[in-house]
Amino acid sequence: PPPSTVSNAPLYIPRSMYFTFCFYTFPAVETERVRLQNAAGREVSNRLDVEEPLILVKERPGGMDADTAGLVIRFAVDPISGRTDESIHLTRYFQFKTLKVDVWDADSLLQIGSVEVDMQELIRQQRPSAKVAKEFEIFDKVYNRSAGRLQMLLANFGRESRAPPPIASRAPVLNAPIRISSDPQHRDGVARKRRVKARPLHEQDLAVNMAKEMSAYGSSVDARKRARVEMWRRQHNQPTQGPTLSLPDNFAAGSPNAPIPAWDRQKRLTKIAALREQSKQLVVERLLREHLSTHVDIHPCTGEALFIEFEFKNPFNHEEAFSIVIEDPERDVLSQPELRIITDPQEWRYWVDLKQGSIPPDYAFVSKDLSFVLKGNETVPLPVKFISFRPPSPVSSLPTTPQAMQQRDPSFIAPRTIRVLIHQSGRQSVSVLEVHVKPLAPPLDSVIRLYQPRDSFMNTRLQLTSELRDRIKRAGKTGHGNGQGPFIHCTSDRVVAYWDGSADDPDLDLDANAIVAVKDREITALKDSRELVLKCKVGRSGDVNRFIVCIYEDEYFATCLHTWEIEVYGLESETIKVIMGEHKTHQVYIRGLSPRMVMPYAAHPDMILFHQDEPFQLLAGTSQAVDFEVRCNSPGPRQTKIHLVDIKTRELVGAWLLQIEPSIPEVKRTYSVDLPLGRSANRKIVFQNPLKDPVVYLVRSSNPQIAEVREVHLPLAGHEKAPIRLRFPAKHAPSYSEVFVFVTDTEERDSSCLLIRVRYA
Repeated sequence: PPPSTVSNAPLYIPRSMYFTFCFYTFPAVETERVRLQNAAGREVSNRLDVEEPLILVKERPGGMDADTAGLVIRFAVDPISGRTDESIHLTRYFQFKTLKVDVWDADSLLQIGSVEVDMQELIRQQRPSAKVAKEFEIFDKVYNRSAGRLQMLLANFGRESRAPPPIASRAPVLNAPIRISSDPQHRDGVARKRRVKARPLHEQDLAVNMAKEMSAYGSSVDARKRARVEMWRRQHNQPTQGPTLSLPDNFAAGSPNAPIPAWDRQKRLTKIAALREQSKQLVVERLLREHLSTHVDIHPCTGEALFIEFEFKNPFNHEEAFSIVIEDPERDVLSQPELRIITDPQEWRYWVDLKQGSIPPDYAFVSKDLSFVLKGNETVPLPVKFISFRPPSPVSSLPTTPQAMQQRDPSFIAPRTIRVLIHQSGRQSVSVLEVHVKPLAPPLDSVIRLYQPRDSFMNTRLQLTSELRDRIKRAGKTGHGNGQGPFIHCTSDRVVAYWDGSADDPDLDLDANAIVAVKDREITALKDSRELVLKCKVGRSGDVNRFIVCIYEDEYFATCLHTWEIEVYGLESETIKVIMGEHKTHQVYIRGLSPRMVMPYAAHPDMILFHQDEPFQLLAGTSQAVDFEVRCNSPGPRQTKIHLVDIKTRELVGAWLLQIEPSIPEVKRTYSVDLPLGRSANRKIVFQNPLKDPVVYLVRSSNPQIAEVREVHLPLAGHEKAPIRLRFPAKHAPSYSEVFVFVTDTEERDSSCLLIRVRYA
């Protein structure tokens, strides 16, 4: 359970929760709801007087883990159905990525906090399994405080694959390129011959007639079965059912062995010659296509660059000029091609330095118009690069018809086949590379949700973690890139992203901002960066702008260091000015579209107190006010949210963003407290009731982590004096802090503010 910002106040906890996270290349996961119970098996209320461990129990027990009352989530990573070196990708994911689990209140639909899970201990290292059982802190980054703790058991089990994957379907590996050849004898190491078995003419006539009249039965498997039954009935003089097939007149039992007259034989030979002439062009084109085509499957993640080395051999004995044409079915909806031939010698040399390709005879033999000249029987590597910044389609069923492909949202990437054609100058194709794109979800480092006032302009900063900065430093010492990294790339054209650094880091050399143009996009690189600045226009209330921000070691996007998914929510906003330690009544309005029973919730209940403690009826076609009180005990602007939720459907009816601007009240007395390091201390402050009537005062601290009020309620008679007892925890480093102590009577007739200056030395 999370601690309260008010000393000795009851702990607020949700009654039910759910979790969201993104694991590896799997789609985003939203778990089922779980209830919170104590050790006795009873559900808890939203307030606890003492801190105690609670148990998560599924609301709907059942499924594959019916024997487990807790929440169990399983993932199966199988290299047979995906990438061949999936185990290497997964190991690197465990090594460099951190799993971020967002914790949500299932009743209010508000985020409680986040848990960051280090997964390095899940690397099995040829062991049968690896298990980790730890307690992780639920951290609320909005208020920079702990919101509780969560116990998790993580396990990684290994098992033998069912069968080795086929060689022809190998996918990209991390430390080696995709190498394929245009020579059919070197594609999979097996030479093949095509055999065709001739059929009697009467069977050919039967096949032609059946194909013409199959529409009467349809094209399904059952229709073909019925057609074969009808053929057997006709052959054996049995009564037919359904549509009648037009069979050849000479087709009957034993007709292949029956004597054929000379005139009929000549007629059949003439017909055979005509059939051969008609199908010759189609057969030749099909055989050429099968002989010249090379297939490769790739599994790209969003923001991941894949390097394909296609070895092309000049099939002629003389010098010949060739040109490359790329046929992408989505070329009309893309601002930049996702698959391209590398023509920049510097970029090609960079990939070779990464051991992602072999050294060509000349790095500049492919011109910018994708043409080149080869000597007779010469073999050269062609560098092909694929990178997409579009996320995979969130729907499970993908369009297959051309009409559905045109109606598909082009902002998402879907499986497709891209053809790279190599033409002999002025003539037909001599080689075809078919790239089958099967996209995967990107392995995210974290999902960041930003709540902004609607129709505003967002200007926010993201702090780089120390782990990310260390990894950027290590990447800068590897010698890759041009020494200007790291580089940043944003997938949205409507978002401006750039670095904002400082020069006080002695381990890094600060250079000026280096802007590297990549076609019509820009990526910025800054040597020393502590913050990432994001600017964009916020949409209307309820709109969500999702985009991905990637940090790369190099300008060619070969090595991705960090990946964020940013979600910007536009909400109705209210600015409330309040005096610290005092409360202020405020209200927001909601217009009902249909009759609902709704309940208001606050992201920080110790700051927002609603007048409605029970669900109320929201009427259709009318505007209703939601009244609440705002109380802020700490200085500085604060941001919080309130939700209005339908208690039956658990739908979010309304959401507001509250900008709290507290002001410091008049300080009546100031105290200085000097404390030694390494020891806690107790102090007393004498307070006198200025009223003649007996009053019960409520004592609160602006920072309970520095000065904790031991007795929140202080009853005093008229003009009576009594001590306010404070406890100061031990500190092990010199520091200075200012803490406000608010003394307010329960009827709000008298309020006092005391300032305590705490110095540890």
